[in-house]
Amino acid sequence: MGWLPWCAAALPLIGVLVVDRRRAKRVQLKHIDVRLARPEDLPALPGIETSGDIAFRAAGMDLVADAEPADPTAYQPAWRAGRLWVACDRTGRPIGFVRVEIVDDLPHVEQVSVLPSHAGRHTGAWLLAVAADWARDVGYPRMTLRTFSEVPWNGPYYQRLGWRVLPDDAGGPQLQALAQREHALGLTRWPRQAMVLDLTGPGATPATDRGSPAAG
Repeated sequence: MGWLPWCAAALPLIGVLVVDRRRAKRVQLKHIDVRLARPEDLPALPGIETSGDIAFRAAGMDLVADAEPADPTAYQPAWRAGRLWVACDRTGRPIGFVRVEIVDDLPHVEQVSVLPSHAGRHTGAWLLAVAADWARDVGYPRMTLRTFSEVPWNGPYYQRLGWRVLPDDAGGPQLQALAQREHALGLTRWPRQAMVLDLTGPGATPATDRGSPAAG
């Protein structure tokens, strides 16, 4: 299921908090720690990734819900490259993760997932912010993802976090190849789209804000 970048929150979002984000971050820090993944974290990630399947089934998207979970070894390349982060509860147990690959020479969010029991606590947005901070610090101008455009916890969610829709003809060959693979898998029976997050220029979110949990 690693080919499917769906949102961490497995339930429709009530809204994205865009005010008092510093306070939200302080609350989050009391309970959740985001760090680079360790080898011992990898076996837990497939279960986290498939934990939100009930939401897709409730939306009539059984094809998505029935997808085979990724093997733990599928996360190893991103882990070795330092592009895999986990969110852990106060016991150190992973409850969410974000996995970033390189597509068309840009960081690409391959997967972001959070256990439904921890949804609604801004964890997904915080994971995405950490990945964006890394990409910006490395010097990438933007990052991409592919997602369902009409599923509330997919496209609309990312838009509220500052991502914008990327036209179909604007993506590079590898991003377009991902779209073709989605079509072959039958995923395009529900509208799909590419999205981009600008990391430089006046439209980019300051690092201090991107590091705070805004939603998820």
